[in-house]
Amino acid sequence: MKRVLICVSVILISTGCSIKRMAVNSMVPTFGDLTGAAYKQVDTEILRHGMPFTIILIDGLLELSPNNRDLLVIAAQAYGGYPTAFIDEDEDPERAKRLYVKGRDYGLRALKLNKKFRKTLEEGKRFREAVQYLDEKYIPAMFWTAQNWAAWLSLSTKNVSALFDQPKIIALMERVMELDDTYYYGGVHLFYALYYANMPPMAGGGMDKAQAEFDKVFEFAGENFLMANFFYAQYYAAPLRDEALFDRELKKVLETPSDVEPELTFMNEVAKLKAKKLLNKKNRIF
Repeated sequence: MKRVLICVSVILISTGCSIKRMAVNSMVPTFGDLTGAAYKQVDTEILRHGMPFTIILIDGLLELSPNNRDLLVIAAQAYGGYPTAFIDEDEDPERAKRLYVKGRDYGLRALKLNKKFRKTLEEGKRFREAVQYLDEKYIPAMFWTAQNWAAWLSLSTKNVSALFDQPKIIALMERVMELDDTYYYGGVHLFYALYYANMPPMAGGGMDKAQAEFDKVFEFAGENFLMANFFYAQYYAAPLRDEALFDRELKKVLETPSDVEPELTFMNEVAKLKAKKLLNKKNRIF
């Protein structure tokens, strides 16, 4: 972080937009490495207080280099990660929604750097058609755009017009599935697992489909991606009133060391926090 602050100071005193833009672009790989290091942090309170500063810094860097795809993806991930980890969506849904929208919009900006995607949308053609022009380079942007969009939609169920965005979210995730369904520990399969679990069979969902997607997540992520176990307990075991499975999955989350896989330390800590809250609600579920 010290290196980043030094670089930012140099950028701010530099003259000329092109010089500043070049400086920002040169430091994005280092910033990405620092972000990765942050996800190895076991103390969630450090990140709770540090992430807002990081997000502000990202916003500032994007003012200087608005078309840096990697930085836009980092921004989309940060704006989606903060409310997921630190905002109680039941208590403050509006704040969470604002952050998810900001993350979604950063992701869409990254996608629109693809000229064919952007032109197709500008011509008024279907979003699904435009998505077909996105290749492997855009997988992270598609995934985090869709994640933010879906999180916002889940908090906007009272807004009927918001439901019209669902096909766009599905189009992005389908494209990720086509190009690389292993990305981010099989995250696209986790998305579909929750999607099917929340949709009745008559609407194309159902628990059998959800189980198949959870199986894929566990295949690609292994045993150390504890967020998958948490969601399995919340969205599969709980609706089916399978108390034994519910207890088993949450026990695994709580008893597995968060740093069992260093890159997942932060997300595993978040899974533990969510598991404790869910256990406190157990009497209302069963």
